[in-house]
Amino acid sequence: MKEQYDEHTAQLTIQLDVATAQAQYLRTPKLATVGPTASELLTSHDRTPYGLALAAQVAARLDLGNALTHSCRGYGGMGLARGTSAEYQYGEVWDGTLSPSKTFPTWAAFVAWLAAQSDFSLAGPEPQSARTRTAHQVITRQRLTELVQRA
Repeated sequence: MKEQYDEHTAQLTIQLDVATAQAQYLRTPKLATVGPTASELLTSHDRTPYGLALAAQVAARLDLGNALTHSCRGYGGMGLARGTSAEYQYGEVWDGTLSPSKTFPTWAAFVAWLAAQSDFSLAGPEPQSARTRTAHQVITRQRLTELVQRA
């Protein structure tokens, strides 16, 4: 099977199902909006701090070996994890692996830091890079709540 695409294609995604020997093609046009604009992203984020309760629940999930990361190829956004040295980590995720930019040696230090953060503070300061971000690539209250609610 051959998929045709033209100069207006920004991205061609191919999903292969080896078990059924089927392929699915998804063409994303260049003119389509992939995500919010930089100004929408920076102004839409809530500035309400996450608070101690949510931060403590997130730390408890990280203590159980859960991580807030996307296992995708290439850049996977920002994430949270517990390192092999038992420190809490925040940083960029590349190929499913977190590269910490901040580490916290204790539960108390991590919880205090996360409790003071908000969707706005973790959205990132650079408008140019924000243009390419999507909702799954930054830490948000929604993502933290989903992590805490996982069975």
